[in-house]
Amino acid sequence: MCLATYEIKNFEFLLGINIWYGILFVVNFVSKVLQSKDMHIDVVLDHLKSLIGYLKNYRKMALFWLWIPHKK
Repeated sequence: MCLATYEIKNFEFLLGINIWYGILFVVNFVSKVLQSKDMHIDVVLDHLKSLIGYLKNYRKMALFWLWIPHKK
């Protein structure tokens, strides 16, 4: 395996970790709200709507960044 191939695979791995960290951080926060003892359904619904909005926006922004022409 050449060094360039190794660096690209390493970059893809680190990028994947960074993406999953951001997503799981938000999911974990909502999960903790759902598991709290004094949970109110209206608060939970707000958090779930926020989570869905975050994921939709994250997907939209990821697709946006893929379509931006890269300067060399």
